[in-house]
Amino acid sequence: MTFEKTLKFNAECSCSTINRTKLSEIQEKIKLSGGISSFELQKYFAPSPTSISKNSLEKIKKFIEVISSILGNSAMIESFLQDMETRFKHSVPLKISGGLFLGFDFHETETGPKLIEINTNAGGLLINSILYEVQENCCNLLYSNQEISSFSDLGNQINKFVEKEWSFQIPDRKLETIVVLDENPESQFLFPEFEMFQNIMIQHGKKTLICSPLDLRYENNGLYFRDQRIDFVYNRHTDFLLKSKEMQGLAEAFASKQIALSPNPVDYLIYANKLNLQKLSDKSFLLSRGISEKEIQIIQDVIPETKVVNSKDSNSLWENRKTVFFKPQNSYGSKGVYAGRKLTKSKFEEILNLDYITQTEIPPSKRTINLVEFKIDYRAYVYNSDLLMLTSRLYQGQATNFRTEGGGFSPVLECGGF
Repeated sequence: MTFEKTLKFNAECSCSTINRTKLSEIQEKIKLSGGISSFELQKYFAPSPTSISKNSLEKIKKFIEVISSILGNSAMIESFLQDMETRFKHSVPLKISGGLFLGFDFHETETGPKLIEINTNAGGLLINSILYEVQENCCNLLYSNQEISSFSDLGNQINKFVEKEWSFQIPDRKLETIVVLDENPESQFLFPEFEMFQNIMIQHGKKTLICSPLDLRYENNGLYFRDQRIDFVYNRHTDFLLKSKEMQGLAEAFASKQIALSPNPVDYLIYANKLNLQKLSDKSFLLSRGISEKEIQIIQDVIPETKVVNSKDSNSLWENRKTVFFKPQNSYGSKGVYAGRKLTKSKFEEILNLDYITQTEIPPSKRTINLVEFKIDYRAYVYNSDLLMLTSRLYQGQATNFRTEGGGFSPVLECGGF
């Protein structure tokens, strides 16, 4: 499918493709099997699918393959971990996977996909597996040319991924108890997905709890929730580098190799630190680390030009501000992100004294459903360099916040004859 056909489909198709009867059956089955507290999946889903061009799909797959290889290069790892806290130096996993689960976010353009962000605690994989499972055909659309695991099959995969993470970090101990960790977890929008993960792990014989950092304590060379010693923490918290006061018990447990933590500071510094995008945009830096010309061409075709904000460049930054986004070096989602074309002089002066990068602005493509226009972000879920699923998020405004009526997760399909 060409980009032009993709644009046509995304502008004209308003088919509602969710089989609500099947969705209700799956919801009820999950509720009965695992004590899910409040499970109304419809609020997460847009009613219609979104399309992508075959060229963009293939480029996303190739980019993930190549970037995973590059970030596994020992010289790159050494460079990206050079400023890591000393206490974590002895906790680098035997293999750096990027964590459970890695998300690569893209916008599609006429020349192909452009990377917007890499997120080490991307949510929505389990929920999207259900979304794909309840799809009906429309307009001769076909699923993206990849196998989409059913919810139950994905659960078996996830158990294997957890076991892999455990073997990468603590290969000489038995895994028994897992914690899903976030700040005030029950108030999180994707809390039902935490419960789904918990249920999957329990079904595979692992005691699994959900809690906040304040519920944990580090003592007697172990991390505890009440009287239960913790082995593995699935970290959905956004303090990626474990710097806050409430995360220090967790940090000590990870630093002393008492727990496996996924994702962890190593995953973040290798994959999601926005400073890395500046280095990955620098051909001379990559060549000096043994990266081939071919690999450089593949990743730089997808990564927008990224630069570190330096107050010495204030005049040129201000003059060229309308072509870039200003992003905090350590942030998540769209927190603290400013479109240069909307930036006031006072906010610009403030940014000059903070840790920011600039990234060439790549406008999102559009999806129109029943005459209502949405923006599209495409998200590739990845574990240990393997592409698990490609989905999209439809939204209005600057952020994908799931507050737009008619927006939400939308399955990504290819067109077979539109």
